[in-house]
Amino acid sequence: MTGKGANSWAVPNFNHFYVKECEYNETYYGAHFCDNTAQVRRIVFWDSLPKGLMSGMPMKVLPFDDELFADGTINKTQYILNRTNHGVVKFRPKKDPFNHWAIPIVTGHKYRLSWGDSGIDWDQMQLTLSERWE
Repeated sequence: MTGKGANSWAVPNFNHFYVKECEYNETYYGAHFCDNTAQVRRIVFWDSLPKGLMSGMPMKVLPFDDELFADGTINKTQYILNRTNHGVVKFRPKKDPFNHWAIPIVTGHKYRLSWGDSGIDWDQMQLTLSERWE
C-alpha cells in the first residue's frame, strides 16, 4: 500500500508528519507514508488544570527538531509564528478519556505543543502513550 516495504506506515495528513522518515502522498487521500525506520505512536492529552481552560480549543503541533535550526537558515521565531508549519488537532469532548486531544506522532522527534493563539499557561496535564505497535 505505501510502496515503502514491510512495516511501513500510512498516517493522516498533519503538518507535523513532515519529517525525514515520511513522505507526503497527495494521490492517496493526502496521507503521509513513513518507511520502516519510523515508529508511530498515539498520544492522548487530557485532564488539564485549571479545568476547562483549554476546553474546545485545538492543539497545535509543531515539528521542533534541533536539525531544523542547526545551520542557521531558519529563523526560530519566524518558524514558530508561521502557522502553516503547525499541525492542528481538534479537541474531542468524548469519553475515554473525557475531553482530550489524541494525536499520532513519529517517535524520535521533538514537537512543540500549544493551545490558543499565543499559547496558554496551564499547570498540569495527563498524557497517555500507546503501546508500541508492531
